Amino acid sequence: MFLKKLNIFSPIYRILKKIISSYSLYTKLLLFFLIVMIIPLGLTFYNDYRLTNDSLEKRLDEKILTGKNFVERIYESDINRVEGLAVIKASDTSIQETVATKNLLQLMNILRPAFINKNNIDLAAILDSKGKVITRRGNLPNKDYKLESRYIEGINDKRISVNQIEMTTEGIVIKGAQAITDPDQANLVHGIFLTGLVMDKSYWIDLSQDLGMEIILFDKDGQPVTASFSNEKLSKISLKTNTEDSNNIWVDHLISDTEYRMVAFPVTDHNSKIIAYLGVTTPKTPILNAGNKMKQSMIIYALIGASIAILVGIFLARSISKRVKGLISVVERVAEGDLSQKIKIKGRDEIAYLGKSLNQMVNNLKGLVIEVMSSSNQVASAAQELAGSSQEATAITEQVTATSENISDGTAEQVEKINEASLIIKEMSRSIQEVAKGAQEVAGKSKTARNQVELGQEALEDLLHQIDKIGEIVEQSARVIKQLDTRSKEINKIIGLISEITEQTDLLALNAAIEAARAGEHGRGFAVVADEVRTLANQSNEAATNISKIIEEIQNDTQKAVDVMDEGTTVVEEGNFAAGKAKDTFAGIRQAVEDTSKIAESIAEATREQKHGSDEMVTAIEEINNISQNTAQGAGQINQAISEQSQTIEGISNSSETLAIMADKLRGLIDKFKTE
Repeated sequence: MFLKKLNIFSPIYRILKKIISSYSLYTKLLLFFLIVMIIPLGLTFYNDYRLTNDSLEKRLDEKILTGKNFVERIYESDINRVEGLAVIKASDTSIQETVATKNLLQLMNILRPAFINKNNIDLAAILDSKGKVITRRGNLPNKDYKLESRYIEGINDKRISVNQIEMTTEGIVIKGAQAITDPDQANLVHGIFLTGLVMDKSYWIDLSQDLGMEIILFDKDGQPVTASFSNEKLSKISLKTNTEDSNNIWVDHLISDTEYRMVAFPVTDHNSKIIAYLGVTTPKTPILNAGNKMKQSMIIYALIGASIAILVGIFLARSISKRVKGLISVVERVAEGDLSQKIKIKGRDEIAYLGKSLNQMVNNLKGLVIEVMSSSNQVASAAQELAGSSQEATAITEQVTATSENISDGTAEQVEKINEASLIIKEMSRSIQEVAKGAQEVAGKSKTARNQVELGQEALEDLLHQIDKIGEIVEQSARVIKQLDTRSKEINKIIGLISEITEQTDLLALNAAIEAARAGEHGRGFAVVADEVRTLANQSNEAATNISKIIEEIQNDTQKAVDVMDEGTTVVEEGNFAAGKAKDTFAGIRQAVEDTSKIAESIAEATREQKHGSDEMVTAIEEINNISQNTAQGAGQINQAISEQSQTIEGISNSSETLAIMADKLRGLIDKFKTE
């Protein structure tokens, strides 16, 4: 029910219900026992396996952390050891005297190979006070024997011991240095004793053998530099250094198809800057093997537990289903009508209680069947008597119904005829009313038309008067335009005369210019005047030409205006003639409208009197119609009541017959039950 209430799980609930309902009780019980016992058992085994696996992984991490702490201690110990060797050798009096005398043979004898091998270092060297090599034994990567200048200054000034840590392509280089002073004057420094240790591949292999784990050296970017195993394996490993806990960086990786677990930590130089990372790693094979063995053991235990659960489930399912099948057998016989069956009660569980309840139900059903048998006989006899009475009532009702139908049919026909007459009179009344309304509208519109005709006559007379004035104005305008045309022709003649004068002036100016040119220097002033005159003549000629063009355009426009005025005069005459005709037409229209108005008023008066008579006739017909409808309605109600009574009697007759049939069937069904 809980799954059914949730909308999310309702489809799953329906599917599970459909699947489960198709199985037998035995299968359902077996599945229930398996689910109840196997699922918790499997969860318990899985939880134990997970806890054990976590415990093994925790032990492996603790082992790796122990190895990491060991490597850190060895690393710090070697740093201090290299620096301590430099301090011890620099304090040796024989070395101080040899350096003071700068006896190279004795210095070579001091730096014997046995000293380097004994102390497990890679370099022993004597430098002068400026840091240059005087003599050495052993080597460092890239032959780098230099110390930082600040260390050299500190050694000379304060005679302190230092260590310098560097990262190279071969590994970590540790340098230890101490001032070599004069044996008699402690403040006088003659040189520096330098020791060096290279933590290269061979160093990490030796340390790995002592530790029992592999060691990997990464640069500051997380790329591998060297390790205690082959470079081929090393090339497939990388380290992500951008983690939150940079002191312990945990990494799982594969080396030659073997899974490893590693922890890395940062390595700082003498300036406390990270120059590399050291990783301690070991295979996870022991844990994986132990986990697989544990998984196999748990699978075996789970199979044994599941087998036991299945056997127990089969036993319980059979014991329950067998007793339920016995109950089903008895219930099936009772369903077939054998009420003499009894269920044997064994035990005190729910199934026994169900059997006891079924026995009680069968006893109650037996008593009920006996009572029904007695009642069915009584019902059968009563149904037969009721059927006879209903047949007599049906015959009487049919006679009353026939008489009522005749009355109803006559009344309905009368109502129908009255309705037809009423409709005809109402239609006639509406027609009369529409005619009266139309006549009134015609009379009103005739009056309006007469008024509009009078106004039209007045407007037409005004129009005739205005047309006469327009004719006079058009004639005056035509005369003025003709005079303007005459004046423009005279102006055109004057412009022609001006053009001739300018041509002659231009010719005279040209001749004057020629004479001035012949006069030479004396005629220069006259030449200027001649040029000006010719210029004025040209300008006058251009102005005359422009004026001539303008006058020509004016003449064209004037001619067009003359033509338009002539057409206007003709139109005015035609308009005057048309207005006269319109005046005569308006007079005839006015007389016709007056005659129409008088006729419409006569029609309206007649229709009003006709409408009054039709209204009185409609009222009388409606009163007759109401009386007829009431009569028809009463007859219909009587007919309906008789019809309903007839249907009721017929229903009683049918019911009595049906009741008799049902009583016979009930008697037949009850006879099937076996009560003894």
